[in-house]
Amino acid sequence: MEPDSVWAIRVGLELVASGLYNPDDGSWLDVLALHGIDIDDPVDFARVEQWLRGVPDVVLDAIDLTSMVTSAENPERAVQSATDLASVLVPAEWSIISSGIIGVIQERVAEDGDGEESMRLLITVMGQVAAQALHDVPPDPETGEDLIDTIGAITEEASLPEANLPLMLESLLEALSGIARDYAASVAVLNQHGE
Repeated sequence: MEPDSVWAIRVGLELVASGLYNPDDGSWLDVLALHGIDIDDPVDFARVEQWLRGVPDVVLDAIDLTSMVTSAENPERAVQSATDLASVLVPAEWSIISSGIIGVIQERVAEDGDGEESMRLLITVMGQVAAQALHDVPPDPETGEDLIDTIGAITEEASLPEANLPLMLESLLEALSGIARDYAASVAVLNQHGE
């Protein structure tokens, strides 16, 4: 079994290779148009609606994308390519997500101020988002600190009435900054390939 991250990358690669998805413009192949159905035509639109409700349709029932997504080549090649890419994409994702959460927190503080309840809610919600989105981040390579455990502890502590919320917020931002910094090199690699 491949990890979820490798599976997602492999599916993306296969969709691009099949021609179903065009990453240059973010468009999908119009499969219905390939079968003579124009979804902008009210008659065809109604036909598709009926089919989605279970009404048989000879053309729509026969649509099969298997030949487009099944590679005659070695299927292990796609898994290996995805695994190779995951070694750069996944750490880059951690850095980008951490930076994004930092941006959201800073934006919310700028908009809402530093009121106790809004700060408590912000720490709790964004801490939970971070812990979920970054759950695969390993311990810090330099210090050995598990920053995801740290984020979880901050989130829990922020719910206590006596919590020092400004300190909790600073600690949350520091942990997220550590993740963003630790994996920034992977983002740089992606940026080099994108140029």
